[in-house]
Amino acid sequence: MAAFVINYFFLFATAAVYFPYFQLFLKARGFSPSQLGVLMAFARLAGIIGPLLLGRLADRSGRFRRILAVCMPAFALALIPLNSTSSFFLSVPLVIVAGFSYHSIVPLTDALANRTMKEVEKNWGRARLFGTISFIIVSLLYRFAHLIDGESSSSILVNQLVLCILYAGTLFVLPRKAGSGDRSPRQDEGGGLGKTFWLGIGIIFLAALSASSHLSFLSLYLHEMLGISNVSGMWALCAVIELPVFFFAGPLIRRFGLRRMFLVSFFAIVVRLLLYALFPVRPAIIAAQLLHGITFALFYASAVRYVSRIAGFKRIGVGMTIFSALGNGLAVFIGSLAGGYIIEALGFQMFYAIYTLPALAAIVILITAGKRIGIP
Repeated sequence: MAAFVINYFFLFATAAVYFPYFQLFLKARGFSPSQLGVLMAFARLAGIIGPLLLGRLADRSGRFRRILAVCMPAFALALIPLNSTSSFFLSVPLVIVAGFSYHSIVPLTDALANRTMKEVEKNWGRARLFGTISFIIVSLLYRFAHLIDGESSSSILVNQLVLCILYAGTLFVLPRKAGSGDRSPRQDEGGGLGKTFWLGIGIIFLAALSASSHLSFLSLYLHEMLGISNVSGMWALCAVIELPVFFFAGPLIRRFGLRRMFLVSFFAIVVRLLLYALFPVRPAIIAAQLLHGITFALFYASAVRYVSRIAGFKRIGVGMTIFSALGNGLAVFIGSLAGGYIIEALGFQMFYAIYTLPALAAIVILITAGKRIGIP
């Protein structure tokens, strides 16, 4: 577990720059909202393909660490020329490389942890907790030390590269090759990637499609609607709320069941987006951020546990990358692709109102058919 604590800590240090600032990095190059939406969509499309290809390769070879050691440098090297161009067409392939490599890292790490970590049902959430702690620390550092200028792509680039180098050093502590680990009997009960698995991924996709509006456009929303250019504080607030949820996610899922935990997280997504849509003022946005522990941490932990139970140990590597690529990545791709045009045409408030609809559909399906698709 200690190796993954260290690795998650530095991995999510890089995320504390990537997720809040990547869109602002592109905006600083002079792209319009619709161009930003398309570029973010390309990044996410590459982030769908990357985990599927690399996850299968890692599952077959067991060499997760070697693949991770290629992903982060590829991401970092794509950012350097991206910082030197304002051409939309030249930026597309660079964004694709960045998305392909960066979005493969978390699912590969999760899959490696589930294959090698002892008492994974209890320890995975606690190891992942240190990623959230890192995200908070780094976000607050940027918030108060003013190390990043959100209007400068070069400022964002330098800080991202430094954190990527620090992360690369942690790869040496990870297992060289994924073995069987110390799995519990429940992990071997899965039925594989059959109809039940895919229906569950479909429900996760709908909720993630709604949640993509927060992930893809929150920084731009804060900048345009509230005049906030240093967005690290708001992202740090999200991460603080994750801490207790990740710590207690395992016991909560065992006590109340996956179906109830999914329903709670889906309802919270709807409420959060309505706050963005109806009340574009700082107090309401802070209230929306306080829901992040439910809309992200509980949702994510429940989805990981669902994949682990349904796919079973032998297919968990492929199952986890399918969840990341299709259940989450494809949702964010579609959400990003459409989102920029909706914002340009209707504004942020209508955009967030429209994006409540997929989560509402997921709630209806889960209530009516959850038990039949393996979500009791």
